[in-house]
Amino acid sequence: MELEKRVKAGPGYLVVLLWVGFTLLLLGWIAAASLSTTADIFKGDALKFPTGLHFENYVQAWDPAVWLPFLRIHCCIL
Repeated sequence: MELEKRVKAGPGYLVVLLWVGFTLLLLGWIAAASLSTTADIFKGDALKFPTGLHFENYVQAWDPAVWLPFLRIHCCIL
């Protein structure tokens, strides 16, 4: 009886396992792309890091000069 339940649940587990694997793959690619330059990403070299790791991308992303105009525009629309 227990074996029948496990066999019936097998395809569901397989779908969840594939979903989790795909999600982890995408998150890994996003993390790698965040440490690459824009040129590297568009050349398809996001995972090769030909110009090295660029941690300054995070510093630039949190610079108020970058996100403040976006926030002002969208706050005015709301």
